[in-house]
Amino acid sequence: MNMHNGSRPYSCSICRKTFASKYTHQSHLKTHLDRPRPFKCHQCDKSFFTPQNLSQHEKTHSNIKDFVCNICGKAFG
Repeated sequence: MNMHNGSRPYSCSICRKTFASKYTHQSHLKTHLDRPRPFKCHQCDKSFFTPQNLSQHEKTHSNIKDFVCNICGKAFG
């Protein structure tokens, strides 16, 4: 629900980026770990820890919107 009211109560103590959900905040914290990122995007210079993360990222290069919010109707990729 924080997405819809603009609240971003979770803040990264390393880079100060803020998040609406605890889950995305916790996922973001892992990006600061020094570990290999073997899954490379072929369309840009980003790399990822898991194939799932790469797959999710690859959707940003297309217009595929496969999730629709049941509150506001906005579609996301």
